[in-house]
Amino acid sequence: MGTFTSGKQQVDLLDEGVSVVANGSVRKFVQQVQHLTYNGLQGLHSGQKIRYITERAVFALGEQGLLLECIAPGIDIERDIIQQMDFTPLIPAQPRLIDRELFR
Repeated sequence: MGTFTSGKQQVDLLDEGVSVVANGSVRKFVQQVQHLTYNGLQGLHSGQKIRYITERAVFALGEQGLLLECIAPGIDIERDIIQQMDFTPLIPAQPRLIDRELFR
């Protein structure tokens, strides 16, 4: 269907979902950043709804921390998300699947 490449990361977009071929060398969710362009906690405290949308998942920032809301079909939560982060997000028992139609 298509391939998304960014740096060393390669993700194939297939009819049945997403396949991570190679992870990039830069982590996207880290404990500390070098440069701050948007302060999610400040936005949260001012009443904004904070969402981080990636090719793999959708996360929501709440008072308790970062919540994994939805995952793309074909994504393995442990391998493709948690192992690529510096911390473990809050994970519901059954995160919702992103509609496969969005990948067509």
